[in-house]
Amino acid sequence: MTFIHLFYGSPGTGKTSLSFAIAGIFGLDVYCVSLAEASITEEDLVMLFDELPEQCLVLLEDVDSARLTVRDENMIKDNGSGVQSSSSRISLSGLLDVIDGIASHEGRLLIMTTNHIEALDSALLRPGRMDVRIRFDLAMKKQAQDLFLQTFMTLNSNEAKESNDKKSLDDLNQMACAFAAEIPEQKLSPAAIQGYLMNWKKIPVDAVANVREWLLNEGDGQVL
Repeated sequence: MTFIHLFYGSPGTGKTSLSFAIAGIFGLDVYCVSLAEASITEEDLVMLFDELPEQCLVLLEDVDSARLTVRDENMIKDNGSGVQSSSSRISLSGLLDVIDGIASHEGRLLIMTTNHIEALDSALLRPGRMDVRIRFDLAMKKQAQDLFLQTFMTLNSNEAKESNDKKSLDDLNQMACAFAAEIPEQKLSPAAIQGYLMNWKKIPVDAVANVREWLLNEGDGQVL
C-alpha cells in the first residue's frame, strides 16, 4: 500500500526540494503534476497515473490550486446560461479517485504539496487517506545561520581544505551568527535567504554588511 504525505506551508520553504531529496535517497523516479496548470483535466490525471511504473515517487503539487472546495465570488463564473459553475476542470471526487488508485499500488510514494491547507476539503485530509502531514515554516534564526555556513563553506571548500585555516572557519562562524542576528524570526523563506546569500558568491563579509539594506528592500522601506 502506498503511503501518502502532505507537505504544507509557505512558498519557498522546501516542500518540493525535500520531495526530490527523498526520491534520490530511495532511488525513485519522480513524476510531477501541478494542479495549478490551467489546462489539466480530470481525464489527463487518470491517463497519467494509469501509466505510472510500479515503483516511483508521485509529486502532486499545488493541490489547493484546483479550487476543489473553495467557492467565492472570485472563483465562480457564469457559464453564459445563467448557471454558475466552478472554474476548475477537476472535481473533488475525481481527484480522490486518482489518489485512492495510486494508494492501492505497492512501491509508490505519493507526496502532495499545498501552500494553503485550509483550502483543502476534509475528505482529502481524513485519516486513512492522508498518512502523514508535515508543516514547513518560514525560517528561524538558526536556519539562517545554517544556510550562511552551508553556502560559504561549500563555495570555499577547496580553499578551506588546502589552508586548513581554523581561524578562517572561526571567522565564518562569527559572521554566520552576525548574519542570523539580523534575520527576523519566521518572516522570510529559506529560499529567499539562500537567494540573497548566493548573490555574494565568495564574499561572506559583504553578505553580512548588506543584509540590513536587503531587509529594508524586502520590507518596502521597513526592516522585516
